[in-house]
Amino acid sequence: MYALVYTRALQSGLSSGSNGYYLGCAGDYNIHDISTAIAEEMVQLGLSQTAELKQFPPDDQRYRVIFTGTNARGVAERSFASGWQPKYQGRSHLLDYIKEEVRTMARVRAG
Repeated sequence: MYALVYTRALQSGLSSGSNGYYLGCAGDYNIHDISTAIAEEMVQLGLSQTAELKQFPPDDQRYRVIFTGTNARGVAERSFASGWQPKYQGRSHLLDYIKEEVRTMARVRAG
């Protein structure tokens, strides 16, 4: 996408400056879906007995540094307008990728 935007900017004068932000996003996600995908894959690999998600107690300081999650949403209007077409779209590809990452980390951890 960045090469396309750069080339188009040189050729046709795409917006720049404060109007020159080109986001590379093809959907949205929420941290609950990602956490669920991780938990489900851990169960499949025998690394956990349950895929149930639990909320950390807000007063327990041990968990505040371990994990901070958030949701993200971006709109890639300028990127799409430049002719960019993402290779992957939608949440399902992201969740499949995350599950593969869990499998990879499990293999690395096992040695």
